[in-house]
Amino acid sequence: MLHLKVKGKATVRVGALGEISLAAGNYVYVGSARKSIESRVSRHRRLADTKTGKLHWHIDYLLTHPKITLIGQDAYAGCRECAVAQILASLKGVSIPVPRFGASDCRAGCGAHLFQVGKTAKRKMSPSAIQKARGRM
Repeated sequence: MLHLKVKGKATVRVGALGEISLAAGNYVYVGSARKSIESRVSRHRRLADTKTGKLHWHIDYLLTHPKITLIGQDAYAGCRECAVAQILASLKGVSIPVPRFGASDCRAGCGAHLFQVGKTAKRKMSPSAIQKARGRM
C-alpha cells in the first residue's frame, strides 16, 4: 500500500482513464510487485521525489503530480493485492474516488485499487488490522 497526500484539488491525466480530479485529502493505493517489492517501492519513491520518469502504471501519474506526495508505504507478506483492496473498500470512511483506477485488469471484481481515506478509517488500516481482516475473509 502506498499512502498519498493530496494538497488541494489535483487534476491529472491518467493514461486511458483520461483526466481525473482528486480532492484534497489522504489516499491509499494498493498494488503488487510480482518480482521484487523493494525495487518497485524504490521506483515509486524515485518518481515521487523527482516528479519525473517513465509512466507505466496508473499510480505513476499521481506520483509525478506536484500536489501529490508519497507519505508512506506498508507491505503485507502473503496478501493478494485484491484481497487488501477489498478489505479497504469495506471500511467505513473509505471511498473510491476514481472507478477502475489501478484495477483496469482486475479479475476479482475490485471497484478500484485507489481509495480516499477519512480520518476514522486510517487507524483501521494498520498491518495487524489488515492481517486480522484477511483472516476473516
